[in-house]
Parts: sequence; C-alpha cells; structure tokens
Amino acid sequence: MNLRYLKELKKCKLCSWKCGVNRLAGEKGVCRVGLPEIAYTNFTRVLKSYSVTLLGCSFVCAYCNAYRISQYPDSGWRYRGYVEPDLLAEETLEAIETPFAQINGVNKLNFTGGEPSIHTPYLEEVVNLLSRQQPQMDVGLATNGFSTRKTMKRLIKFHHILTSK
Repeated sequence: MNLRYLKELKKCKLCSWKCGVNRLAGEKGVCRVGLPEIAYTNFTRVLKSYSVTLLGCSFVCAYCNAYRISQYPDSGWRYRGYVEPDLLAEETLEAIETPFAQINGVNKLNFTGGEPSIHTPYLEEVVNLLSRQQPQMDVGLATNGFSTRKTMKRLIKFHHILTSK
C-alpha cells in the first residue's frame, strides 16, 4: 500500500482545529479518523453524480443526521473502509459508464460524508487519477467548510484540475 500521498496526515492540520495528530500512526484528533475510509458509494439522480461518502467529521454535532458516518468509529457501525485511490478512480469511471448512469445523466463525482475535507490528500489523488482519463468530469464536494484556508484553496482547485486539460 503506497501512502506517500498521505504524508501530511503524520501531522494533520487539514481542518481548522489543526490538532497535529499522526493519523497514519492511528492517533485520533477531533475527527477520530486515521486513513480515509469510505462508508459507501452510490448514484445520486438529483445531482447526476456518482457519490463517494467518506467517514469522519471535524465536528461532533448532537443533531447530525449522518451520525453513524460522521462519528465513525464511535458509532460502532462498520463500513467499506480504505480503498486505494486508483481503484476508486477506476470504479468511478466504470460506474458512470453503466446503463443506469447513462440513462440518468450521471457525469460527475461527488464527495460527501461525514466531512470529506479532512481527507483532502486522498481526494486530490483520486481526482488527479481521474483527470488523466476523464478530464471533462466535474467534481462536487459537500463540506461543512471548517477547513484551513490552505485546505480550502486545494479543494477549490478540483474544478480547475479537471477542466484545464
């Protein structure tokens, strides 16, 4: 498993808590996550997207409607887990070529959660891999916005990565 692209998780400061924990060594910050883990993937007809739902969140909201996902692993539920970026990119490309996706106009990738921004290096790796094969694909991101300015700038680049090729 090549995790070089996740090196900044050794001293994580992706969200505004800037807790600096070593997520690669299993330390848990506010988000309580280590490696990026996927809860599930599915098609979203309304958004015309293939959605990837990631586990963990930088908040601990008592009213969260996605408690089992955002408060993972404390929720006790088990999900899909870590998926290598190249496999997720390949899966995404295959998914948007299915008859279901074609009939429903699915033409983009959407990251949701929990809070996907706490997995920014992982998202970047997946998007960069996709951009080589599907440069016109749009990428959406459902975020609580509690990221550092640096992280948010990286997330905004997703659109530019895919549309500039």
